[in-house]
Amino acid sequence: MIFNPVGRDNNMNVVRYYLCLCILLNHFNKLTPFEIPALPRIFGGVGSFFAISGFLMFASYEKHQDIRGYISRRIRRIYPPYAFIVILAAVLLAFASSLPAKEYFTHPDFFRYLAYNLGFLNFAQPTLPGVFDGCTQGGVVNGALWTMKHEVVCYLAVPFLYAIFRWRPKAAPYILGGMALALYTVYLRWAGAFGPEGDYFTFRTARVFLFFVIGALLNIYADIFTRRRWHVLAVVLTLLAFAVFFKGNVENALRPFTDPALVIWASLNGNWGRFASRFNCLSYHIYLFHWPLIQALVSFGLAPVLGSWGSLAVVLAAVIALACFSWFVFDKPILERRFRLIPQKVWRI
Repeated sequence: MIFNPVGRDNNMNVVRYYLCLCILLNHFNKLTPFEIPALPRIFGGVGSFFAISGFLMFASYEKHQDIRGYISRRIRRIYPPYAFIVILAAVLLAFASSLPAKEYFTHPDFFRYLAYNLGFLNFAQPTLPGVFDGCTQGGVVNGALWTMKHEVVCYLAVPFLYAIFRWRPKAAPYILGGMALALYTVYLRWAGAFGPEGDYFTFRTARVFLFFVIGALLNIYADIFTRRRWHVLAVVLTLLAFAVFFKGNVENALRPFTDPALVIWASLNGNWGRFASRFNCLSYHIYLFHWPLIQALVSFGLAPVLGSWGSLAVVLAAVIALACFSWFVFDKPILERRFRLIPQKVWRI
């Protein structure tokens, strides 16, 4: 075997929830007039989710080595809640639109939003007609969806890369290392230059793919994170201290190494979060649902009435309720293959 199998008896779910809460608070402060104290982002941000994906996906594929089954599992895992929030937002935000309902539901941008966002191309049509016009971020309905197209590309790359690794198993670390070096070079090229929009897109894209590849590399050497865990932690914390102290380009240069390492280290060591491994993790749903709920809160004028902490409490309660609804009504039946809107034989690809 090239990659280490990953069981459920770890702290990864709690780490995911922590990452998700950090992102939610960051977006809450960005989209509202409030400034809630942020949690320490010791594990980084969105890129760290890609590190976890890289750590898990290659091991998952190696366990079965069935490309059709792998793609089927990935679709059933990520698409139902994604499609749910896209369609739900498009329908319910008619109440937040400045246009009459008839004009809203017949507007070309309404259909463009559904078509492009259901196809993971949210950048092509991030807004709905007349919705969130007075809000920040240019009325973007769900700014969190930008990561999904990159996540899909990473998932699709796994079977093809593993085919190379299976042909030359001992070369896997070197191939992944070469990919990481190439992505790191691109990442550093744009790390300090956010002028044109294209530069920032290149930086962000290179960053998330880099985290995914580093996550896969860390899986190969996962035993070091348990056998030499205190040595690894000392090195990573030293690098993190340099990053935080010097900031700027130094932090940009070090974070792609410290963030994935800390995420995996915290996930594998200790028993502090293993209680959550017995339950299905809803961090993905929380990540998908939080942005439009915050935008709606501001758009309907509820934020000044509720205040900072009241607004945050309402957002958290609504996000958790939507996440649970999506899981029990859509996701769980589909994952357990009890969903009958599509014939059962379709799932057996």
